[in-house]
Amino acid sequence: MGKKTGLFNKILAGLLSLAIILGLASPVLANDKGDRFSYEVDMVIVVDISGSMSGTKMTKAKKSAKDMAEAIWKEQEAHNINTNIALISFASDVIHHKNDGTDFFQKKDKSKLFNVVDGLVAKDMTFTQGGIHEARMIFKKSTGDKKIIVLLSDGEANRIYEPKIDLDDYMNNNKKVLEGSFYYDKAGQDTTVAKGKFCALAEANLAKSDNIDVLDIYTVAVDCNEQAKEFLKDVASDKDKFKDSDTDDLEDVFQDLTDEIKDKIEKEKLEKELEDLNNRIDELDKEKAELEKEFEKEKEQAAKDKEELNKEINDLKDKTDELERAKDRLEQELADDREKSEEDKKALEKEIDDLKQKTDDLNEAKENLEKELEDTIDKMEEDKKELEKDIAELDKNLEDLRKEKDLVEEELNNKIKELEDRLEQEKAEYEKDKEELDNKISDLNDKLDQLDKEKVEIEEQLEKEIEESKSERDELRESIDSLDKKIEEMNKEKAELEKE
Repeated sequence: MGKKTGLFNKILAGLLSLAIILGLASPVLANDKGDRFSYEVDMVIVVDISGSMSGTKMTKAKKSAKDMAEAIWKEQEAHNINTNIALISFASDVIHHKNDGTDFFQKKDKSKLFNVVDGLVAKDMTFTQGGIHEARMIFKKSTGDKKIIVLLSDGEANRIYEPKIDLDDYMNNNKKVLEGSFYYDKAGQDTTVAKGKFCALAEANLAKSDNIDVLDIYTVAVDCNEQAKEFLKDVASDKDKFKDSDTDDLEDVFQDLTDEIKDKIEKEKLEKELEDLNNRIDELDKEKAELEKEFEKEKEQAAKDKEELNKEINDLKDKTDELERAKDRLEQELADDREKSEEDKKALEKEIDDLKQKTDDLNEAKENLEKELEDTIDKMEEDKKELEKDIAELDKNLEDLRKEKDLVEEELNNKIKELEDRLEQEKAEYEKDKEELDNKISDLNDKLDQLDKEKVEIEEQLEKEIEESKSERDELRESIDSLDKKIEEMNKEKAELEKE
């Protein structure tokens, strides 16, 4: 009886698990955090304030930094996103501008961050590697779900950490720079632009290795030449993470990033719910397997009990047969000894009556055992039917859950496809707008070239006309001189005539 009670308790536990899965109980999701944000973004803005950034470049860099902060902080609460922003500037040295001793500024600290940005002054050399390395060190302590480095620069780099490796060998043979290849505890040193760019790119690659899957590196070109733009494209984590402050709307870029993070949160939530559903289905499968295993044990035990009862019945049958044989033998002896004394006859009759009574008792015991066996078998059959009914119901519920899982997976796949289609569409529109802009710039350049040619032609024509005018003036002057001479000669003739 104790074994049957344990089995029914397990069935009850399985039904309770099923009720939780079907929604009768409401489990708390991992991302139900009350007032806390569900997605943490840590962003480091790294600003080049070297001497080459002075003037309009510095003005553009400051505006770009503030535009980015505005864009990524805009309406972040509506999407359960909390963005922390750190500020690093670099010239000959690297400065991490802290927020009252903490690494990051939050949205409520926007005015303090913007005051620091406005106070940046361009001077000295360009330590790009140092700026990226400082961002790496901040991210070593970061637990953010998303990490972003934004480098604003004109692309020139001429200062590095002292290397432990042969830079010329690594540059000439395109070798991969590994962690520990520089003396980070020493001050930076001046170098060539080529080596400065190589070390900055190596530092960016180390940052990407540190934070695989969660790090994006954006680079923003500030009045760069084409060679510097190519360097900044290499530093960026993808080509589409490179932006030009003259042609790209940085506010739109980081609004798109906010939308991307929001879509990722929705996707992760669906994936988490699907994972929870799969885990519950696995648990229910295990409980079902345990119930079936327990049922098989009960079945085996019942078979053993039945076998023991049959053995007892057979033993009783053997004893009954033996008593029947003893009775027959005694009756035979009684018949043979009819002539014995009446007293012996009575004794024998009493002994026969006793044997009959024992036989009746054994037959009654046999009937009771057979009835008990039949009742036990009937009870086991009823229990078996109930268990089979419960297992069938569990199978049906499992099938319903699998269908629900398939629907959730289909919904998730549709959502992912919808997001991918939307990203592709936005990318295509961006490429189209960029192509139109490039065509307009090309047409404008062609018109400028045509105007330059026309200007040269007009200048040549003007020079030619000036030369021709000069020649005509000389001819007129000669004619006037000739006339003057003739007049002079005529005056002389007149004087002579008057004299005569």
